[in-house]
Amino acid sequence: MIGDIGPLRARVRPSYLPIYKQLLKGNYIGQHSELFTLCCFIPSNNVMEDSVKLVELCQASSFTQYQLTSLSAQVYKNNQKFISYKDLFAEMEQSADKGMSFLIENVWNDVTTESEAGDMTIIPGREFEAQYLLASYINEKLTEVPF
Repeated sequence: MIGDIGPLRARVRPSYLPIYKQLLKGNYIGQHSELFTLCCFIPSNNVMEDSVKLVELCQASSFTQYQLTSLSAQVYKNNQKFISYKDLFAEMEQSADKGMSFLIENVWNDVTTESEAGDMTIIPGREFEAQYLLASYINEKLTEVPF
């Protein structure tokens, strides 16, 4: 990677921030960076509109070296080039947004709800079910035969 992480932040769509907070508060994830990284690797054809203003999720320094290496490898796989941490997080914010959109629309569609303000949350009391659905989705993708 080129450059220093310094004061960089990982940012997400404001309407998705409550899901990150809810899962962290309930100890379903250890850090926001874990779910953010996972969302970056969920394949999706969703498109994030350019008009979406992102809000801070966590400091980039909270990502483990393994997470940073994985995210960097993903960018390299897609672009065949090494980029700065600033550009890495800008690109991964797009990927994480697409991945979270996919989760909400396809994996968690029965356990999420949208508030009048547009915030997405997991229906209270169904967080464990959401965790189970996510694990089932990942397991299915790991054991899927490509032909």
